[in-house]
Amino acid sequence: MYNNPSIRFISVVCPNCGAQMSIENHCKQAVCGCCGTQLLIHNENEKIVHTIDEAGIKRAEVEYKLGAQRIEADAENERLKLELQKLKEENKAQNDKRGGIILCAMVLALLAFIVILFLIL
Repeated sequence: MYNNPSIRFISVVCPNCGAQMSIENHCKQAVCGCCGTQLLIHNENEKIVHTIDEAGIKRAEVEYKLGAQRIEADAENERLKLELQKLKEENKAQNDKRGGIILCAMVLALLAFIVILFLIL
């Protein structure tokens, strides 16, 4: 600390970590040297008005962004599921159609064979 009598320091306890802080009497804000919590200083009688929990703000921002990304991912996943289901149904319809065509061709071939047999005999 300085030995300058014109500068007065006050002792403050960090509300986040409990560390002792010495700050100049005329300061409007301070930062805890232990945990980095920012303090806003307002009143000569009370000194600390409130703290700014920047880590909490950042955490909330990240959680919000992650939540939004989860919602987007869930929506995309649902869209892809519906698209896959539609493709499966289209594939089944095409296979059913092919199966029907093959069955018809086999029946026609069988009929032709029977007709040829009757003509020969």
